Amino acid sequence: CEPFARRRELALRVGAASALSPHELSIPDIPIQQVEQPFDLVFECSGKAAALEAALGNLAKGGTLVLLGTGLDRPSLDAMRVITSEITVTGALNYDENGFREAMQLLAGK
Repeated sequence: CEPFARRRELALRVGAASALSPHELSIPDIPIQQVEQPFDLVFECSGKAAALEAALGNLAKGGTLVLLGTGLDRPSLDAMRVITSEITVTGALNYDENGFREAMQLLAGK
C-alpha cells in the first residue's frame, strides 16, 4: 500500500506481488467484515494515515501489519478490527536499503 506512484512501480519491479494506492483499497464498514482478497502481510512504509488505515482494513484474519513509515498525520487505529481479527501490529524505527531484502529472505526461509 503506497500513495506514491513511483514507489509502487519500484516495488513491483523489485518483486512485490502487488502495490496499490490506499485509495484503491476499500475499507469494510464494520470491523468484523473482511474484504474479498485480504493480505496476510503488509509493510506500511509511507507514514501516511490513509495508507495505514487502508492497510489495516485489508488484512486477513491473523495477518500482520508492519509499520515502518513515520509522519505527523496521526492515523486512526481500529482496535476492534485488530482484536476480532487477531491482527499483529508491529513497528521498526530504523531500516536501510538492505533491510527489506534481508527481511524478505528471512520470511522466505532462506
